[in-house]
Amino acid sequence: MPVISKGIVRFNPDTKTYVHYKHDPGSPNSISDNDIVSFFEDDEGIIWIASAKGTLNRFDRESGKYDHYRYLPENSFLSINLNLELLPSICDDGFGNLWITVETKGLFIFNKKSKKILQYKYDPLNAHSLSSNRLHDIYKDMSGVIWISSIGGCINTFNPLQYRFDFYSHDPQDINTPGNNNIWVVSEDKKGNIWIGHDNGLDKLDPRTNKFTYFRNNPANKKSISAGKNISAILEDL
Repeated sequence: MPVISKGIVRFNPDTKTYVHYKHDPGSPNSISDNDIVSFFEDDEGIIWIASAKGTLNRFDRESGKYDHYRYLPENSFLSINLNLELLPSICDDGFGNLWITVETKGLFIFNKKSKKILQYKYDPLNAHSLSSNRLHDIYKDMSGVIWISSIGGCINTFNPLQYRFDFYSHDPQDINTPGNNNIWVVSEDKKGNIWIGHDNGLDKLDPRTNKFTYFRNNPANKKSISAGKNISAILEDL
């Protein structure tokens, strides 16, 4: 778990013990910095940790050491600055690549073996490019489709079979569109429904029918979603 500006705390539920990982300026294999924004465990069980200063950390469980990757325009991740850009979310596409959203620079696809990277950005001349460079959450569903939330640019989807981006965009005249285009989080439940948190509440999308269900606060209904519009995290329990 991240601790604001104080690194990471690792909790062992069996022993009820904690290990605190912090940046050590004298150790090149400590965590890159103490401002952590997201974690991800890939298909191989490797822990990847993104920092608010633009560094991707690879954690070795056996040694407790970290490798650091930062973006270079020359198409590789090395220990060079990423202009302190926020990396809010990571996912594994199942083909040896990490998909990483960057706060204002679009999407980066990092090959774990070659350490090479591709960058995808909004292209106004391409109807199947990303809808925005201001990306936030990223999620791979059970079918392998990758969902990418954006701020001011709707929900992007990437189907590896079609190898293109499509999107769902808010239309106030159409109830079968997202309730807002400032999308903060995307998740999937056990039934395959996609849940979307945004500035105007919570939506559920059935991708089989493309039907949306809206959830909004109703002061007259105590069982409605709580007051406050911005939904930034979604988790289905066991």
